[in-house]
Amino acid sequence: MSVRPRKASRAIMLGIAVLLASAAAGGYVYLQQRRAEPPPAGPVLVKMGEFVTNLAGADNRRFVKIQIDMEAGSQEAAAELLVKTSQVLMVLRSKTVADLAGPEGMRRLGADLVAGTNRVLVDGGVSAIYFVEFAIQ
Repeated sequence: MSVRPRKASRAIMLGIAVLLASAAAGGYVYLQQRRAEPPPAGPVLVKMGEFVTNLAGADNRRFVKIQIDMEAGSQEAAAELLVKTSQVLMVLRSKTVADLAGPEGMRRLGADLVAGTNRVLVDGGVSAIYFVEFAIQ
């Protein structure tokens, strides 16, 4: 006595349907768990954009153009940084050409920008600054 082909195909189809339903349920549970996980904590790189301003000095005809990225300690600090860009301009306007000369001038400017922005931030702070572009004219 042989197994009827019709019953065998039904059993195979039922097995495939159960397998697909199990895979879909597992995928749904995995995606729900992944969506519920908080974003990873840690530094956030904030692209601050380009700043152009006059430098301090007797002739007041020199200007600086910088493009910077800042490393914020949290998402809240990153959001706050984008609102408080005027602090960057205030630090830049207080500098002379001599203050910004050479690699040491850039390091001092970076430290001043970090300190200046940290003074006005409420939610966290800036840990590092990266100069993408730096030009004095």
